[in-house]
Amino acid sequence: MIKEELDFKLWSTKITRFNSAKRLYKWKKFIHISLLIIAIYLVILSVIIFSGNIKTDALEVANFINICLSIVIFSMGLAINLNDIEKRAEKQHECGRKISKLLNQSKSAEADIEKIIEEYDKILDNYENHATIDFYLFCLNQRNRFNSNQKDRIPNFLQLWIITPIMNFIIFYILYFAIIITPGLFIWNILKL
Repeated sequence: MIKEELDFKLWSTKITRFNSAKRLYKWKKFIHISLLIIAIYLVILSVIIFSGNIKTDALEVANFINICLSIVIFSMGLAINLNDIEKRAEKQHECGRKISKLLNQSKSAEADIEKIIEEYDKILDNYENHATIDFYLFCLNQRNRFNSNQKDRIPNFLQLWIITPIMNFIIFYILYFAIIITPGLFIWNILKL
């Protein structure tokens, strides 16, 4: 493996692992905020039901929403604990830092390329791989820093400019709307009934 290719591998993997850590931390924060807001909705809904200021036909809907929100809280709580999102994010960040050190070593004139490759492989063996979106974000954010020999590694236009924003932003905000805004709209409609 030539040094230029090794430097590209180290550079791209380092940034991709940092992207992965950021994405995982963002999901953890989103889930925690969602749990908090849904818990607030549950309290508000319970107070409305308990107060008795709700019509009989709206009471059934309110109880159904109360059960659904409880299931969402339970499911999201399980998801965050079972997926160990915070620990996975920390591991991705740790992997990025170790690869960053290797990248710095590879830039010295007396760098032992074979030893660096061996260490790189050991590091990757000890960590979970990143998601494809993390590499696409790397390509999108660093595309101007690619030299002419590396341009063929950039994903095609569709993947880079359409799929990446959809996967990274639109899905996040659709979930935000579905989990945080929708229950509030239901509660507001119950109060109007």
